[in-house]
Amino acid sequence: MSTYVRIGLGCLLYVGAFVLFSVGGYDRDWKPLALGLLGLVVATGLLQRGLERARKEGKALVRVLVPGVMIVGGLLTSAAWLFDWFGEPTGGVGLGGLCAFYLGVGQAVTEWRARPSQSLKRGKLWLAGVGATALAGLVVTIAFQAYGLLFTALAMLLLPIGITLLSEDLLWNELVKPWWALVGAGSIVAGAVCLLVLFDATPRLTLAIVGLAVVLMWFIASNTQADTLLVVGLIALFWVTYPTGEAPDDFRGPEAAKPALVALGDSYMSGEGAPEFYVRTSDPAKNNECRRAPTAYAAKVVREGLIGIDHLAFHACSGAVADEIHEKVKFKGDPVDDDWTAGLDQLDQLRDVLDETNAQVRYVLVSIGGNDAGFSDIGTACVAPGSCVARGQKWLDHLTKGDENVRSEVRAAFRAIRGVIGSEAPVVVVPYPNPIAPERCGYSVLREEEHKFVNAFVGELNGVIRTVAREERFYVVEPMENAFVPGSKRICDTDELDDSGMNFIALGSVRGVLDQASKPNKWIHNSFHPNERGHEAMAEVLAQWVGSHSRLPANPVGADVPSAFSAKTMADIVGPDVAYCGGADEPRYCGRSDRDWAITQIGGFLIKVGIPALAVVLGAWLLVMPALARWRGRS
Repeated sequence: MSTYVRIGLGCLLYVGAFVLFSVGGYDRDWKPLALGLLGLVVATGLLQRGLERARKEGKALVRVLVPGVMIVGGLLTSAAWLFDWFGEPTGGVGLGGLCAFYLGVGQAVTEWRARPSQSLKRGKLWLAGVGATALAGLVVTIAFQAYGLLFTALAMLLLPIGITLLSEDLLWNELVKPWWALVGAGSIVAGAVCLLVLFDATPRLTLAIVGLAVVLMWFIASNTQADTLLVVGLIALFWVTYPTGEAPDDFRGPEAAKPALVALGDSYMSGEGAPEFYVRTSDPAKNNECRRAPTAYAAKVVREGLIGIDHLAFHACSGAVADEIHEKVKFKGDPVDDDWTAGLDQLDQLRDVLDETNAQVRYVLVSIGGNDAGFSDIGTACVAPGSCVARGQKWLDHLTKGDENVRSEVRAAFRAIRGVIGSEAPVVVVPYPNPIAPERCGYSVLREEEHKFVNAFVGELNGVIRTVAREERFYVVEPMENAFVPGSKRICDTDELDDSGMNFIALGSVRGVLDQASKPNKWIHNSFHPNERGHEAMAEVLAQWVGSHSRLPANPVGADVPSAFSAKTMADIVGPDVAYCGGADEPRYCGRSDRDWAITQIGGFLIKVGIPALAVVLGAWLLVMPALARWRGRS
């Protein structure tokens, strides 16, 4: 078989593998996935053999052109997926781009590695550059809260290239010594002990890190494409096991003279974090990311007939703040309409629907205030290293103090809702179910005091919302606050993450369509939202409440005037011994914004954890190098 035939067949097999991955991903069929992986293995072998023959035959252009086309093509298609150039879903574009880029880089490095150096300069210089880039990125992150972590991440991606070049030069010059394995084992033990003792890593996690480091170092240091195929295989597996994100279009909107439930609010009402969403409500290309899910509790009680209402006016939108109910447009592509122009706020959408259908509104459900309270910022800060409790008093104050506080914003939204609904139907305010237990558990990345704070903060937020609702003579589904307590569905109610009714930051727990789960800027947003189990529990609570409050008047009869809301302080929540901004012993960086504070914490943590992690990686490399030298000597 000639050089060009090998390379041509390899390229065709690559393309065929990506097609099979796409088919397997959307049909949930493992056969195309298995065939695709087999095709990748054969394609890699053909390309590697073809490029080896091209090297022997002196065909320099071929050796440069093939990896170059794969790298450039992979970058372009990856960018098309990342920035939604083709809309959503993007099919196999994202997978094809990522795999082509990674495989192209692997082939290019293999070509470079095939020219060993006696001086070892290329590997040393590359690793020195990687180290300098990573360190500079961390310093910039801590000092200026800029995008230094991007440089650190880039350095980590480039690290394997330096390792493979240095490994080849050492093996080719026969400089590897048997005693390196003993030094490597000692380095691994030292790094693992530091992870266990200083960073509270679990034994299982530590063993997983060590095992992964050893396997990766073997693949990277050896002159094979095994590491490339491993990564590509994992990407493909990730692709086919995630949902496509588009639900059957079985939505039943309001109809003339038929009872309807109205759902207004934010992501807790819309169903953020579900496996699939109603058509075109999660479509960045059409400027609509409201992400309304058929598994959301409002949709569930209607679809399953739990409250005797068969139609739903579903206007809740992920990420909405209070004034996006009645003043501002969240997404210009909402509502979903072929003739959309500039979008509508939620109440304007409701007006249009009621004018068109003359539906009978039975209840108006409202869930709002969480985004006004900055709950996504709180989640980001608490997941970041360090203790988010340091920022807690500021978040508590924002509930009731200062301009545009949560209480005033929610009150304005409630009054606007009353202005549209009038006395036609009762408005029912749904508090946020408390998502987290006050005690820490094994899988949580939050500290004990952070558990206490988040648990208490949600209670404080609900207290503000409940007080305003009663002042405006709205109903409140009181039991919803504890919807996750029965059945232990809060985060850390049990030691099993799969029992939780919430998405959380942990391996395997982030749910949502592939676009959300695979793009880092979506991870925090999807977390700390109810999953399907959570919405089932919320639907049960709502159905029980409606069952015991049927035929309600528009305004509560004989409702007492609520007492003034009594807010807790940080000292009430976490005690006097925990340092927080505004307290007696302020921690560092209190003057920085929530985002800048979180970035600073991440940078500092990476510097600290980087030392034992580097010890494990270096030890793994030293451990495998003598084995590789012996294996190569035999072959």
